[in-house]
Amino acid sequence: MAKGLPFSTAPDTEYEYSNYGFAMLGRIVTAASGRPYREYLETEILKPLGMTNSSLEPGALPASRSAVGYRLTGDVYSIEPSLPHGAFGSMGGLVTTANDLAKYIAFQLSAWPSRDDAEAGPVKRSSVREMQHPWRPSSFFAGRGPDGNYRATSGAYGYGLGVSRDCRFDRIIGHGGGLPGFGSYMMWLPEEGVGLFAMANLTYQGPRVPQDQALEALRKTGALKRRELPPAPVLNSTADALTAIFKKWDDGALRKIAAGNLLEDQPIATRRKDTEELRKQVGSCSGREAVRAENWLRGQFRINCDKGAVEASFTLAPTMPPTVQFLRFSPVKDTPETTPGRCAF
Repeated sequence: MAKGLPFSTAPDTEYEYSNYGFAMLGRIVTAASGRPYREYLETEILKPLGMTNSSLEPGALPASRSAVGYRLTGDVYSIEPSLPHGAFGSMGGLVTTANDLAKYIAFQLSAWPSRDDAEAGPVKRSSVREMQHPWRPSSFFAGRGPDGNYRATSGAYGYGLGVSRDCRFDRIIGHGGGLPGFGSYMMWLPEEGVGLFAMANLTYQGPRVPQDQALEALRKTGALKRRELPPAPVLNSTADALTAIFKKWDDGALRKIAAGNLLEDQPIATRRKDTEELRKQVGSCSGREAVRAENWLRGQFRINCDKGAVEASFTLAPTMPPTVQFLRFSPVKDTPETTPGRCAF
């Protein structure tokens, strides 16, 4: 480092993975904490997560419990000695078990959905989500995927993690590792709360393809369900008010919860007329269904009526208290079921 480093491209212009970059990050952790990187990682991250059978130093774990790494040359397998921990250890090389790695992936998944619950550590959920944010676009692919089907996939880089999306999933987080004698891959779906990993004892063996195939099999069977964001209390209270307004129109009640733009975008007389006409179509209405939260200030819900259902969509303005800046009542139409997230070529 004292001699300087050559650049492949100008900084902050292109994505390219660099072990050197992560080695420097390890030096930063050592300098900031006043402890060797390995010690900091094991005491401040691994131990709180319950990853007590993991270490950056292969020699620190019992040889009787350690997998043997192999190299394949032609058709001959030979034993590959494990590399010891060194100055570049922060780039990877964690020796771990299936149970420990499952705890790590579960912790990554626990950051979703974002919420106001108490923090469990060892780092904040917001920091974990920062790791999984697509900070630097890196690739785009359209063609046959590992399962043989056509799809489009975009890729980006987070903080040490690959972030991609395709026609099936909004977000796929993953990372592969490879050292002499070993290869691995872990991946998870934050929206569905599902993670997979595989470890192989062959140099640079990449087990991503069967994991991708496993996710596709789970998706096709309907086993992958998106996590539902619990509706914020203000969404529920607003839905109650809007349900009452739809069942029995009240100008004053709407004005009370309306943002400044709502009745300028569409006059209250027009809203009243449209709502009363729709109510004549659907007949007498009972209660509403649960709010389907899109975020903390936007949602949809259905009002059940004698002759059909009504879909209510609304968005709240970021004021205190939040007020309604968008509102639409529309009849629910019977439409053929479609499979979401499919690419068409």
